[in-house]
Amino acid sequence: MADVRPLLSADEADDFDDDAAKAAFVKVFSKIIRLMPDEAWSKTEKMIEQSGLIDQFE
Repeated sequence: MADVRPLLSADEADDFDDDAAKAAFVKVFSKIIRLMPDEAWSKTEKMIEQSGLIDQFE
């Protein structure tokens, strides 16, 4: 996620830490997964848990 900082304003870049990077990833990941047709496996509880993001989907 280090390559994201140049795309942000100076104030946003200062606040963009590991927690912000994880939150951004989870937000994008969860939306993309839900939009994928015929990929029910990726929406299962087991796959979410394996990704290490189970807390983010509750």
